[in-house]
Amino acid sequence: MIQNSFLDYIAIRLSIAALRLVAPASFIYLGCCAFFRPQWWNPVLGIIATAEALFYLLVYLPRRVWLQAPPASPPPPLTRAERELIFSRCLKTALDAARPNSSDEPIQPYLTGWFLDLPPNTHPKRDDAVDWILWALFSTSRENVNMDDPELIEELEHYLLGFEKMLGRPLEPGSAKNGQDRIKSIRVTLDPVRMLHRPLIWYLIVASVDTYTSFRLYWLGFKHYTPRAAQWKVTFPPRPLLALLSRSAPEGVAVPYWYRPHTSRTKMPLIFMHGIGIGLYPYIPFICNILSGDVDNGPQGADGDIGILLPELMPISMHMTPSSVPPRPVMLASLELILESLNILEEEEHNRQKRTARVNHDDRNGDAAMRQPLLSREVADGQRYVTNASLSSPRAWDRVVLAAHSYGTFVAGWIVRLCVDADLVDAASAPPSGTTSGLPLSQRIAHLILVDPIPILLSHPAVAHNFLYRDPSTVCPHKLGSVGNLHLELDSQQVQEADDDLPISVPPTAGSIKHDKKPSRACSCFSYSSPAAWQLYYFASRDADVARTLHRAFFWAEGGIWKEEVEAFVRGPDSGEVRRGRNMAVFLGGMDQIVPSEAIRQYLTGEEKWTERWIGLEEDAGADGNSDGQLNAMEDRLSVKKGGERRSGKLEVLFNPRLDHAVLFDDQKWTEPLVEVVRQYLKDI
Repeated sequence: MIQNSFLDYIAIRLSIAALRLVAPASFIYLGCCAFFRPQWWNPVLGIIATAEALFYLLVYLPRRVWLQAPPASPPPPLTRAERELIFSRCLKTALDAARPNSSDEPIQPYLTGWFLDLPPNTHPKRDDAVDWILWALFSTSRENVNMDDPELIEELEHYLLGFEKMLGRPLEPGSAKNGQDRIKSIRVTLDPVRMLHRPLIWYLIVASVDTYTSFRLYWLGFKHYTPRAAQWKVTFPPRPLLALLSRSAPEGVAVPYWYRPHTSRTKMPLIFMHGIGIGLYPYIPFICNILSGDVDNGPQGADGDIGILLPELMPISMHMTPSSVPPRPVMLASLELILESLNILEEEEHNRQKRTARVNHDDRNGDAAMRQPLLSREVADGQRYVTNASLSSPRAWDRVVLAAHSYGTFVAGWIVRLCVDADLVDAASAPPSGTTSGLPLSQRIAHLILVDPIPILLSHPAVAHNFLYRDPSTVCPHKLGSVGNLHLELDSQQVQEADDDLPISVPPTAGSIKHDKKPSRACSCFSYSSPAAWQLYYFASRDADVARTLHRAFFWAEGGIWKEEVEAFVRGPDSGEVRRGRNMAVFLGGMDQIVPSEAIRQYLTGEEKWTERWIGLEEDAGADGNSDGQLNAMEDRLSVKKGGERRSGKLEVLFNPRLDHAVLFDDQKWTEPLVEVVRQYLKDI
């Protein structure tokens, strides 16, 4: 994210205007040369203008229609039990969020936030609530269901009563209106895909950055693998370097990925899922920091290299692709195939190194080795080639640390749900230790790190509204927050004055979360709107393939994770006296303009007052893990007995009140806490 100064505002608006003017200027230039001023024709300009005009007419306009198609791979419909469970959790989190804060004002009415252009002092009515419920829980609209079905009527009435109980008043009949028009609710997968044109020159920039990123990753020791199926392989702009150097991924894999071999004997490998943006480029400094060495154990080479897997989600990487992000079953199956293929690959390399070391040993010793007694010679051989060969486990990818950022955390949410469901299965059904068959993905995840998490509290309207529906001209640069009219005001005793180079300005007044009493459509606190909001609007949310992914492949009930599931994930599987808890770290930025970070922080910790690092669910956290002596209220219920093989996990919430979305990766001083946690988790085998 860029900063929020006036110069940044001028720069981002000029950049957007220049890119948006390329196509109109191309048409105007060609028209003038053809009909009015033939002498203006220039071969170079003519070729560029023709290419841009054809790209707009033959690529953008047809895709704009084609991408409006309904979801290609919707998840199975929810059962009534699943719908009622989700609805009850929505109501519970809504009631918690609506509790009065220090200013005796509710943060935001739950149902109201899901409606667009709602006039002041106007509330959704009964028909409006029904339309939203049909989308949120049934993934449909009233035009596609039989509204006279008695079972449907009875179930809808149950949900409406729940809303009325939460609001403390009955829902009025009919529908609310904004002037002559009926108000509209946010129905992400049913609403039109909103996109803006990008010129060919933009994709040339993307291709250049992608090529540079590929060079950097190759330099760091990564290898690239491309899916075999054209559905997951074809992208625009093309990737000529990878066309020459990339290898074929295993059959059935639906995502390209970068892979760095794992040779460490004391650490686990890492999987990192990136977010929406220009691919892996913003994360190169973070990856370099992970690979730079270990603070406690000296240079990384003394222990071996940390293996890293970087799946690439091309539809959210500013590339045009035939398909959106793979659906949940395909994505999870692909990750499982990739991890098992890496185990096989490294096992083959492990055996090859052993054979090579044995041959080299025999060649060096020659007849002298043959004169040794047979038994002592075999022992010496074994010691020598084991010492020389890589000593990392040949199945190192059976236990990994998963880290994810932004949209990548939504995919991580799929995995959390998978792990929680698998933990309920009797451990006796799991493959025995030492088996050569591949472990399921749920048994491979040791620990989890979420940065700017999307799936937690996804029932909150902030993520959908702020990313897909918000007008950037309404966002004040010094009142950035997770919801349009919310901002975080920091106690000056808790946070020092922001330095001039901080990415976000922080109001120095004391307080907590406050609701503007008179929100206005224009930014009333300053003379310009937020540059970061404009950057998010044009370069992320209005990208055609990003918009298609979020409008046609983003099913909140499928990827959202709740506090109960966080608890279960941290608790880990339990079978008799055996329990192996998982660690989970959540990184939040207090000025996040997408994620409702303050609401998530309170939701996970149960604490009204923020701390930079909160640790819970750890049986010994009070002794040395949590300097504030704070423990989660669920700690007594989730902690496990000491001794034997029973071990509890822990939940960490790291909150930086100065950071906007993704700013954590912009500067090493912000990234250091993340790198520290990643290194700790990699060593926590």
